[in-house]
Amino acid sequence: MKMRTSSFGYLQRKSFIHRLNPLTKFLVLVFLVILAVSLVSDVASLCIFGFLLLGYVGAGISLRYAFRRLRRLLTLIILIALVQLLFTHYGAILFYLIPPLAPEFGPFFPITIEGIANAVNLAFRLINIVLASALFITSTDPSQFAAALTSLRIPYRYGYTLVLALRLVPLFDEESNTVQAAQQARGIPVDKGLIRGFFRRIRYTFLPLLFSALGRVDALTLAMDGRGFGYAPTRTYLNFPAFSFKDWAIITASTFLTVFIIWYFFFIAPLPFIIG
Repeated sequence: MKMRTSSFGYLQRKSFIHRLNPLTKFLVLVFLVILAVSLVSDVASLCIFGFLLLGYVGAGISLRYAFRRLRRLLTLIILIALVQLLFTHYGAILFYLIPPLAPEFGPFFPITIEGIANAVNLAFRLINIVLASALFITSTDPSQFAAALTSLRIPYRYGYTLVLALRLVPLFDEESNTVQAAQQARGIPVDKGLIRGFFRRIRYTFLPLLFSALGRVDALTLAMDGRGFGYAPTRTYLNFPAFSFKDWAIITASTFLTVFIIWYFFFIAPLPFIIG
């Protein structure tokens, strides 16, 4: 049986994006999320999606690795889009999901053009948010990000909390793969079916992962106490990320573009749509 590796966590590369300051990448991530949430348009979502794909190529990360991030959340995204589709009752009706079965019974759940447009837009916006977050996590060293946060006078305890989250998620993902492989070796088909497989994975992997997480937290707490974590109000770093000219240029350009795009499409010209 082939073991899967973790699809989360930092990937060390020597790309242009990897060499940027972590705060620069985090600010660009915030701007992309703002645009993905505020610009309700399939054209805007496609443009952001294309920009993210270029970002993965520029970071030296394969597109196959990028879409592997979506596979685990695809079921949730599809369910959210279906809810949006079924409960959008305004607009031109194409057909009913449940036709009239009796003179006073039905029809129910009209499928409208606006519902399809809303479902597609919502799905693309969620995909863009996931891909943007994954690109940031993949191209940013957690230790460098924690060091960069201290330059904003954020206590290093909070930065270390973020580092723990970024470092432990890949470990739990690998342990989840190990647990699923062990369950399959015992003849439990945890990956069969879209909806049923999703709930089976929760049932047969949640408890083992919960006990593993509690054990890791206990060991981590003892290690932090043994090394005197939190004894001093400040700490030093071996490699402290500094801002360069390219960081300031990207921050300035991304800030200007975000403000201009929101101002233009909200106050000057409406957003274009492909569907709807």
